[in-house]
Amino acid sequence: SLEAAMHPAVTDYFYFVSNGNGHHRFAHTLEEHNRNVAAYRKAVMQK
Repeated sequence: SLEAAMHPAVTDYFYFVSNGNGHHRFAHTLEEHNRNVAAYRKAVMQK
């Protein structure tokens, strides 16, 4: 994680959120991010 912080990948993603099972969802827009957040919350509630 330190290596990633020191040398981040070059992307055009602006938002990210956990997907609830150890990975992340990335988004270009706030609208897309909000859908990802809703999916994360749904996954957490189902556990």
